[in-house]
Amino acid sequence: MSCSDWIVRGASLALALAAPAGATASTLVVRSTGPSAKLFPPGKPLADTAQFELKANDSVTLLDAHGTRTLAGPGSFTASSPPNASAPGITSRVAALADAGGVRRARIGAVRGAVPADPAKAPNVWYVDSTHSATVCVADAGTLTLWRPAGAAAELTVSGPKGEAKLPFAEGQTTMAWPANLPVLDGSRYTLAWGGGAAPVSLDFAVVGPRPDALDGVAALLIRRGCQRQLDMLIETVAVPAPSTSTPG
Repeated sequence: MSCSDWIVRGASLALALAAPAGATASTLVVRSTGPSAKLFPPGKPLADTAQFELKANDSVTLLDAHGTRTLAGPGSFTASSPPNASAPGITSRVAALADAGGVRRARIGAVRGAVPADPAKAPNVWYVDSTHSATVCVADAGTLTLWRPAGAAAELTVSGPKGEAKLPFAEGQTTMAWPANLPVLDGSRYTLAWGGGAAPVSLDFAVVGPRPDALDGVAALLIRRGCQRQLDMLIETVAVPAPSTSTPG
């Protein structure tokens, strides 16, 4: 079985675990660059039969029930065309589509031939990356999890309008529950500081309620609320690679 087959099956399994019977997912533009980018804004739905032209240096990433596909110009395409370019940062991260509480997990991997999971990136779409300023979409504020890359013991100070909390991370520890005394509300902003001269991180929270069941619903929600880092993770996690053009020697 090819690497592409394994990834497609993994993405299909994710939907089988997450989506109710009878649910359908449309094709959605999730990323676009190049001279034609304005014609393909993130969040734009496309019919499977939609036909379009891409110019040189154009790149459009589409998401459907199988995952994400990147199409690169120049050329003529439909919304169901197979990928002809690889999305950057493809990984075999596990549980990136887990629900907010981490109880039910949709797994994308392990995929033969995929790049190993990047330890510098959070392994879950709904984890709060404490190392980058961002707008963060939150499905369940009551089960929010902070994440950092594995490293030496360090103390994280979380500051906001309701006070602050100091969180001691042990050596190698990567996750910790969000402090209960600091409520996360829609539109609330918190500053995270690791000390040691590192620049503080600013987080703006968007509480979105229960996460959608299907991949396109999750992507549309992240686009609508401006949660770009989480959208990038979703795109990379379920990316279907372009077929290999190499020939046996």
